[in-house]
Amino acid sequence: MKGLSNFLIAVYSLVLMAVAAVVAGLAAPLPFLDAFRTSFRDIYNSWPFALMAVAVFFLALWVLFLSLRPVERSRTIDHQGELGEYRISFEALENMVLQATRDIKGVRDTRTRLALKEGGLVIDLRIGTLPDLKVPELVEEIQRNVREYVQQISGVDVAEVKVLVENISKEARRK
Repeated sequence: MKGLSNFLIAVYSLVLMAVAAVVAGLAAPLPFLDAFRTSFRDIYNSWPFALMAVAVFFLALWVLFLSLRPVERSRTIDHQGELGEYRISFEALENMVLQATRDIKGVRDTRTRLALKEGGLVIDLRIGTLPDLKVPELVEEIQRNVREYVQQISGVDVAEVKVLVENISKEARRK
């Protein structure tokens, strides 16, 4: 459906561009178009018509480029199971990562970004922590929990879990 819609929009844009080019040519005082002007005497030498036609032409050109642009699909990881293929979206995997970090004491403000590499899924985490925590131990626990949880729930191989501690807050989270 999306392909047919884009095709129709592209054809419409090309037709609209052709009509706009003809109107602009007829409205402009170009001597080599005198033979075509017999039916279009009202717009001959009319700069408002010419400017309007040029504007419509560029609008149609812009719509044409929009229709030809590739459609951005939701990124997924494809798996082949015993009964057929299944896919897991990056959004679902991000939610799994957030769920895995929710259970760890001292973690605040988790943000995640995923990338698929040859060795598996690479998870980038940016976190805030509470004060008086040992950061290396906390990061190791986060990495272990996230890797185990995502692999267990989704079946996706996790190659690496990168953690950036962006902030150490001054007060505990209020509930």
